[in-house]
Amino acid sequence: MRIGRDFLRLSALVVLLPACRQPYFPKVVAGNLGYLVVDGIIASGQESTIITLSRTQNLTDTLTAFTGETGALVSILGQNGEVFPMADQGNGRYLALELNLNFSELYQLGITTTNGKAYLSEPFPVRQTPPIDSVSWTYDSSLVHVFVNTHDPANNSRFYRWEYTETWQYQSTYFSQLIYQNGTLRKRTDSEQIYNCWTTTNSTSILVGTSENLSRDLIYNQPLFVDSLFVYYYPVDHSLILPAMSQKFVMEYSVLVSQYAITDSAYAYWQNLKMNTEELGSLFSPQPNSQLGGNIHCLTNPNEPVIGFISASTLQQNRIFINHYQLRRGTAPEPEIGCFEQLFPPDSLSYYLPYQALYSPIDSAFNVAGVFIGIDAGPTYCVDCRADGGTTIKPGYWPN
Repeated sequence: MRIGRDFLRLSALVVLLPACRQPYFPKVVAGNLGYLVVDGIIASGQESTIITLSRTQNLTDTLTAFTGETGALVSILGQNGEVFPMADQGNGRYLALELNLNFSELYQLGITTTNGKAYLSEPFPVRQTPPIDSVSWTYDSSLVHVFVNTHDPANNSRFYRWEYTETWQYQSTYFSQLIYQNGTLRKRTDSEQIYNCWTTTNSTSILVGTSENLSRDLIYNQPLFVDSLFVYYYPVDHSLILPAMSQKFVMEYSVLVSQYAITDSAYAYWQNLKMNTEELGSLFSPQPNSQLGGNIHCLTNPNEPVIGFISASTLQQNRIFINHYQLRRGTAPEPEIGCFEQLFPPDSLSYYLPYQALYSPIDSAFNVAGVFIGIDAGPTYCVDCRADGGTTIKPGYWPN
């Protein structure tokens, strides 16, 4: 009967096993950290400088939207006694206009938050950034690759950081001739068009490079990013995958590349942060390094970590444009997924048109005899290009 007793013990153990499972919350996840995060590069010259302040969040926090540290006093301090206060722009953004800093002087960033804590960066120099030689691009059957090239004849820069801003033009599926406003329909004016839109986004990746191991201070075809020329749709009523040219490249696309010369210590910080945040996850990835070694410290509590590395340099920029004709001959296939025109008879207009979040008017409809029979309308996301996040305000630098 020993076998029977052992079976009962094993059965009881199996039943109790689920009760032994308990969630594990490591201290780094459960702790309410809230450390100060300082982000930005101080630009010397005619460009504006924006420093962003925020707080770290727990891994378990459900709030993912950025929340800036507002109400702080932020200043750039020169070793010779100059003080350049930065204006609070709201949501953690602090602005300084056209800082003409001295290349032979060291500077610091000083911060006092609303809770009375004081922070100060280590002294940093102002680096002279060489011009960008070119921003180049290539494409294959499905990918667009963008590169940057630069060099410093004096061999003084050696360490670089880049950011970029993308802007592209796109159009709605239908051209709206009518606007519904204050309970009435009328013709749109040119300034009220909602057919052409432009979207602008900023880079989020850490982009750094160095020529330290070269005899010349030369950066050649440094990769900035790779983007797909196509997106793919999976319509419910179709068994085939429908490809379409990405909205970025349907008409006109532009990228503005910003280049900064940085110090070797700044390069080490950003390279380390890049490995910790962007290059983990595979079997052969490097082990994370928790010691990021920023150059900003809390004076009120020296044991409190501060996230960020502040440096200063002149800014060099280069903008290029890519037209869709350079990528693909003719018109790319663009399936109108979910787009349709709906005829609204005159007696139904007062019911449907007020709901402009759902429908937007396109044009008047007439029968073959020329008699008005209603209004053609469509889903707003097919008629109003702003529904896709863009703006109808054409950038001043746009070529057409």
